[in-house]
Amino acid sequence: MAFRGLQIKKDFYFSIGILSLIFLLYVIFLLIKPSVAINTNEEYTIFHWILSLSFLVIPIFFFVFSKDFKEGKGFEKFLWLSLSLFLCSIVHKPRLYIDAQFFFFVASLIYFYKSKRQIYKPSVFSLLFVVYFLWNLTAVFWSAEKSTSFQLINRLVPFISFPIFFLFFRLDDRLYVKMLKIFWQVSIIACLLSFLSIFYECSRMGISVIEFVSIQKKAINEIPVYNYIFSWSGTNHPSYNAIWIIASLVISFFLFKKKCIGLFSLLFTTVLFFILLTAMQSRIGIVMLVLVLFLGLLYINESKKWRYGILSSFLLLMIFIIYTKFSALCIYFFDPIRIDLYKISIDYIQQKMLLGSGVGGMNSVEISQVIGRSVNFPWDFYPHNQFLGDWIQSGVFCVIILLIAYVCIIFESIKKKNFLMFSFAFSMLLFMQIEMPFRFLGGSTMFVFFLLLFSIAPHNRES
Repeated sequence: MAFRGLQIKKDFYFSIGILSLIFLLYVIFLLIKPSVAINTNEEYTIFHWILSLSFLVIPIFFFVFSKDFKEGKGFEKFLWLSLSLFLCSIVHKPRLYIDAQFFFFVASLIYFYKSKRQIYKPSVFSLLFVVYFLWNLTAVFWSAEKSTSFQLINRLVPFISFPIFFLFFRLDDRLYVKMLKIFWQVSIIACLLSFLSIFYECSRMGISVIEFVSIQKKAINEIPVYNYIFSWSGTNHPSYNAIWIIASLVISFFLFKKKCIGLFSLLFTTVLFFILLTAMQSRIGIVMLVLVLFLGLLYINESKKWRYGILSSFLLLMIFIIYTKFSALCIYFFDPIRIDLYKISIDYIQQKMLLGSGVGGMNSVEISQVIGRSVNFPWDFYPHNQFLGDWIQSGVFCVIILLIAYVCIIFESIKKKNFLMFSFAFSMLLFMQIEMPFRFLGGSTMFVFFLLLFSIAPHNRES
């Protein structure tokens, strides 16, 4: 109880410090008297650079003043620092985490050379990730769009690079938990900076904050709301920002279970993420948050009575919401164009079921003209479903490889009672039903990295 009380005190100081910093930034931009939009379609402003610089500088203080960082050997510190920086870069912009990935690779090699020079046994699913990459690489040869194919293959490189990186190291449990806590803190900072962007734009355009927080899909001045919210960052797509938000929420429950954060921090994180996901109109993000919230409550309550109570309450609440708000939920969550895309994808799969069209085949002139126009799709066609997309491009064998890998992930997480791995994998399984995360470097990077990182988490042990 004494430890928990001390942790609550630390969480309180952390929250006060971050809120004070955000308030200071808010005062600065009021003095600047904003007149220029900071959305990604226009020129960056001073305020934009202040936000970005704040996001990059604040984590350094976490590293420098951390007691854990001062202990241990130099090569361990370097590995821990590179991993933490990579985690922090994920929530910013693609170029940043590409550079951070290089330092992570160098750090893992140095750790391997300086430590026991031990190659750690890879998990079955990490080997299947490599097979998945190699099969897609093979599918380039029967693709009609070779230039597009190699661009897409580059986005799948994390499926082979990260499994190799993770062969060379294992983190001390204490440093592992500390690293996750740093990512959790940075995620909160990123969310607060996003809210600060909202306040900035409200002040500039003279509108109410309520305009940004709505369950209805909308745009302001023909610009999507999420472009304003993440204007300080290099990534504005709501679905892909939802991935790191959900990963951080999973981590927050893990940290609470390990007694590294208090109840106030857990509640603050949950509410903050829910408001942000609602504001950025990420429907799948809200669904994943509800799932993680349910799994997290089961995870932190070891009493069977509590678990049965949570399960019953959750089911009753879902039934009540669906029964009373069914029509509103259908309008908000279901996208008619995706249903058309699924039907068209299935029709095309039946024509080339075995090997598919080859990687990049979805972007060929033939498919873009015939399929794309049939749904008035203004950009390159893709089915917004990872499994259908893989089947179209790389055939049924690619889908089988991915499904087997997922079965191994779920089985291993249940066997090891790994909450981090199970919750994130299940959330991403939902995500893959409405998006193709592997079509973008950010999606494949977060998917592979978080699963591998969570797979080496300390289980059933105190920090």
